[in-house]
Amino acid sequence: MKKGIIAVIVAIVLLLSGCQNNTPSVTSPTDADDPIQFAPEKNAQNKYLMGYTNFQEADGFFLGTAEVNGYLLYYDKASGISGVLCADPSCAHDSRECGGNLGGKLSLSYYDGKVYWVGPEGTQLQKYYLWQSDLSGMNRKKIMEIPWDEIIMPYQPQRYVIHQGKLYIMGSASVVDGTQTGKRKSLLSIPLTGDEGFTTVYDEVWPNANDNERYIFIDGFIYIYMSSFNEESSTQNLTVTKVDIAKNTSEVVYQENDVTDILGNIWVTDNHEIYLTGSTDKEAYLWKLENGVKTEITSWSGERVSTPDVMDEIVLCLSYDNDIRWADIRDLTGKTIYSGKLFPDVIPELEHDPNDIPSVVGWGNTYSTGLIGGDAGKLIYHLSGEEGSKQNRKFVDYTILLDLTDNMKATILWSSRE
Repeated sequence: MKKGIIAVIVAIVLLLSGCQNNTPSVTSPTDADDPIQFAPEKNAQNKYLMGYTNFQEADGFFLGTAEVNGYLLYYDKASGISGVLCADPSCAHDSRECGGNLGGKLSLSYYDGKVYWVGPEGTQLQKYYLWQSDLSGMNRKKIMEIPWDEIIMPYQPQRYVIHQGKLYIMGSASVVDGTQTGKRKSLLSIPLTGDEGFTTVYDEVWPNANDNERYIFIDGFIYIYMSSFNEESSTQNLTVTKVDIAKNTSEVVYQENDVTDILGNIWVTDNHEIYLTGSTDKEAYLWKLENGVKTEITSWSGERVSTPDVMDEIVLCLSYDNDIRWADIRDLTGKTIYSGKLFPDVIPELEHDPNDIPSVVGWGNTYSTGLIGGDAGKLIYHLSGEEGSKQNRKFVDYTILLDLTDNMKATILWSSRE
């Protein structure tokens, strides 16, 4: 893996918005007066909204952050050069003044030729802003303030995403009603121009903290998947809601209660086909949800099979045989694309075998793995663990691309070791 600093990147785009620091107010949706045109290329990158790591695909680049230091990193697809996305060649990348310092997690969006993120300014940790820069890291500016008392504290944002000219804030806040605890799940939006207040797209309290959610953004629609675990019956309830952005209306397109399977996540194709994953002790499934009916598309079986992950064009099911991570990848019709070790080849830069799991080699000698996302051509994985001698061990993490078109060939995009 090569390292370096981007010298010049030319990006010719329209300026999306000017600086706005007015504190917006939360309002309810109103009827749209005029039809809105939605460009597919301005959709949020749903396939990278799965995990808990920043990752985006730009024009010829990958962008993201390392878990350890949180700096914005890039990988040039053509040259293989990677590094901190900072335009200052003399910068040591060790302060909040660095152009690559995001100051926040799960807030990165590449949109219309610009890089956006949400974070504080310097040490003012209770002043959060939406920031914008060029793909080179230059021309960094504040677009709008995200009010601390009005938005950050009550909604507890978990992720910020830009879609079709708006910033969306996904909130998950703990609530207590008597002796019962739950989660308030919210989705707020505001135009990038900042000339309107926040709109509440979704705001519901779920009965307990053992829940799961996913948001899929497609042109003029948002699909909201929510599942909640019922501790008394050991079952799950799930709801899929479809929001029409232009009309500011929503409808429940699928609902099921008392599900005994362990539910995974959903995916919605550009043609609005909805897929859901789930598993039992020894079986795993991919279902299609259509007209209120759940139809099995394909399944996996084994002693240690996991709940699959469905994403853009593919579904991934991991299993653990002889304490090794194995992957079975199929398309959305059930056709096998790859079956074998998750990491089929040795990666020289890694100290441990990324296929090993802790039950054999012990904690501290393996990596935790997390799927960031992917499509029919690639998977993006996050690895983290300890490396070094017993006297000098340190925590490191890697972002790795697995090439589905080349037998899962691994490329380290960046790591905290650099």
